[in-house]
Amino acid sequence: MQKQIVGAAYGVTGAVVKSVKTKRMVFKQDISKVLKLLLIGVCFIAVCVIMLVYVAGHYHDTGVPTTKLLRYKDFSISILIIGIILFLAMTITYVIRLLRKTPVLTIDGDGISEHSTIASVGFVPWSEIKSISVQRFGIQANIH
Repeated sequence: MQKQIVGAAYGVTGAVVKSVKTKRMVFKQDISKVLKLLLIGVCFIAVCVIMLVYVAGHYHDTGVPTTKLLRYKDFSISILIIGIILFLAMTITYVIRLLRKTPVLTIDGDGISEHSTIASVGFVPWSEIKSISVQRFGIQANIH
């Protein structure tokens, strides 16, 4: 069965891939990108927590909400808790990426080893690869 390899392109083109049967190419994680995404995740967690404290603490017993956010208190609290859980998972993922020392992409004579995401395919030998191409989705380039 032929496998499809999906991950960040890291500047690899089809012409380069054809010539790697004799040499090893290693692509490491861009630490600055991971740090930016980690910072974004922490900021979103902080915003969700601040809003959760606001919603939970500023609802008056009179039953009259003071803002639109408070009008649907239970719904707002549920959405904020879901937001905290999702952004916490994202942040943990980026912390793991920072701590991981393995290369994101390795191309050598045996095949391709890809570890760019949590759902990476790992090692794929050349015998299982039918073709490799770089496709763009917006500004993101992906290897297929």
